[in-house]
Amino acid sequence: MKHSFGIFIDGLDLKVAHLVKRKGKIFIKDVFTSKLISRVEVEEEKTSENLDQSKEIFGDAQSMDDSGFQEITELEKPTNLSIILDSINHLPVKKGRFGVNIPESNVYFIQNGKFKNIKKKKIKYNFLREVNSNQKEPIEEDCFECIRKYDGSYLGIYCKGNNYILEQLEEINSYVSGKIKISLIEVNELALIGYARRCYRFQEDETGIIIYVGNDFARIIFIKGGELFHLGDVINEGVNDSSIKDTIYSKILLGLDEWGISGVNTILLAGESINIELKKYLEEKFGDSVVINYLEPEILDQSAVDQDKRFLISSYAIPISIAWKILEPENREFFKINFLPERIRRKQNALRIEWHGYLLLLFLMLMSLFILKKKVDANMTIRNLETNINSLQSEIEFENQIVDYVNNMVREIKLLEKKNSILDSLENSSIKYSDILENYSRNIQVLNSLWIEKFQGNSKNYSIEGKSLYRNRINLLAQKDSLTQIKNVKENKIRKLKIYEFEIFAKHR
Repeated sequence: MKHSFGIFIDGLDLKVAHLVKRKGKIFIKDVFTSKLISRVEVEEEKTSENLDQSKEIFGDAQSMDDSGFQEITELEKPTNLSIILDSINHLPVKKGRFGVNIPESNVYFIQNGKFKNIKKKKIKYNFLREVNSNQKEPIEEDCFECIRKYDGSYLGIYCKGNNYILEQLEEINSYVSGKIKISLIEVNELALIGYARRCYRFQEDETGIIIYVGNDFARIIFIKGGELFHLGDVINEGVNDSSIKDTIYSKILLGLDEWGISGVNTILLAGESINIELKKYLEEKFGDSVVINYLEPEILDQSAVDQDKRFLISSYAIPISIAWKILEPENREFFKINFLPERIRRKQNALRIEWHGYLLLLFLMLMSLFILKKKVDANMTIRNLETNINSLQSEIEFENQIVDYVNNMVREIKLLEKKNSILDSLENSSIKYSDILENYSRNIQVLNSLWIEKFQGNSKNYSIEGKSLYRNRINLLAQKDSLTQIKNVKENKIRKLKIYEFEIFAKHR
């Protein structure tokens, strides 16, 4: 049984989702909200106080008991650190992994990156190089990712600054013997899109809108066929602003007009939308033409969640998405993007070789020897086969030369037959053209690689039709007589050989 925990901070709300995967089935164990003492932005300015706070809560690190968290006593003045610790204290930390979101103020989006004829693996590198060319301070590769949009362009994602909740978990981890394992650092918008695609099956041409309303901000995301179509600007209004519903509606209309979207099929609501009855408001605006629902994970088992929390499950969309992605990292509906710092990855994946590890190494060595022997035998067989193949290829090349020689002879015979047919078809009166034919005969002997198939004339002019192996020989033949004009040249293929059919028109002198 696997556990995962998604943590999301919105204003003073610390939202946590606990998901469990058992026998291939995922269900929501619990969701809850804790209230922080101060906003994250304020706490980040108090870095000098972090060490003193942690000592008040945990005591000295050397005195910690490895069996679990130290019991927290009542503090005269609670801190965000103590609230976070109290929130995760009842979770089975050792059995699961954590995922946290990146604060909205720390994420920047770069629109409309277009790259043609570039391999998918190199798009991120080229996009980052293009962005850094316009930056005073270059963006580090670990802080930058990009995703493909519906129209084929790419959206760049740049994370800047420290992640407050991550720092707090690391601070707690230093006092609990590394029991907290962090697997995912997620962007809010990517979490919402992945969550929507996992909960709702978008049709190929279906246009949808994801609306998230938080305490301090709101976000509108346009979806086309399940792919990101357009990411609207952050709305700096929250659930407590009286005009938030009107602002959202106007932003939707503006986005539809700006991006030429003819209509919307589905609107999915998340966050605090349910607390302001946004669904009812939008249904009055759009009528029955648009399907509007709260974004709820109906495919997940919610039986373990209290009824009153289940009613508000859409407000936990982001933490549920984060925890869900941890349990299904290979699911294509979630973006394969993780901003977890490399230093944390290395620290959490440090190998400790036990006795069974040495047995595994011994087995790998023996297996390597066995594979090496098989490879030597296979190489010997391959060399023998290559020798036989080379011998057969030599015989085939010799046979091909004979075939080519026979084909050339057949071609020459056919040409001679055609020439004889032309001579036989000439009338007795054609003697008046003998000078012309004699002249062309001499020129053809000089130029070579072309022949005449048809000669036709009257008292004023005459025309010649024939074929040539080279196009320039036709021009040279026509230039022999100033009264001659090239009427037509066509390119044809005979047994993969290019042949040029021509027609020359000339007047009698």
